[in-house]
Amino acid sequence: MRDVLGGNKYYRNYVKSLNLKPNQKFLDVGCGPGTLLHFLPNNIEYFGIDMQQNYINYCHKNFGDKGSFFCERIESFNCPNWENYFDVINVHGLLHHIDDNSAIHLLKKCATYLKHNGFIVTVDTVFHKGQSKLELWFVSKDRGQNIKTEKEYLNLAQKLGFKVQSKLITNHIYIPYSQFEMRLQVQ
Repeated sequence: MRDVLGGNKYYRNYVKSLNLKPNQKFLDVGCGPGTLLHFLPNNIEYFGIDMQQNYINYCHKNFGDKGSFFCERIESFNCPNWENYFDVINVHGLLHHIDDNSAIHLLKKCATYLKHNGFIVTVDTVFHKGQSKLELWFVSKDRGQNIKTEKEYLNLAQKLGFKVQSKLITNHIYIPYSQFEMRLQVQ
């Protein structure tokens, strides 16, 4: 189904845009069933974390040799070895599922795990000017209960003092559905 909707093409382009280098350390927060692992290069050090045990079990079974997987909530996960460890932290499709206080706590925790010059990338469903009625309908059917506007996502990141690069993604799949991407760096 993902390929029929254009999702595989999107993920290939997304991973390419991350410009990953060999041996970089990559943390996938809310990794789910490890979808991104189908598209990531084999020469990175991958860590996936999700609060759903069934997803982590699936990852161990299907990708056990491609990474390390943890069933935890990132905001309560305490791993001192991870401080200043990761080059890229992926928070894909997660912020629009949690309230602002949880999002702030999550991003603060991620920032402690980020290497100097590393970045956090978030991609979330968004409301924006110019959306068609059909796209608004699709967005309204998303399970996320905290979908924001571009400005609201930016305000959330800027409250934490991140340097932010952002873009609106409107044509990534074959149905009208927009996402907002932010690349966050600690200043």
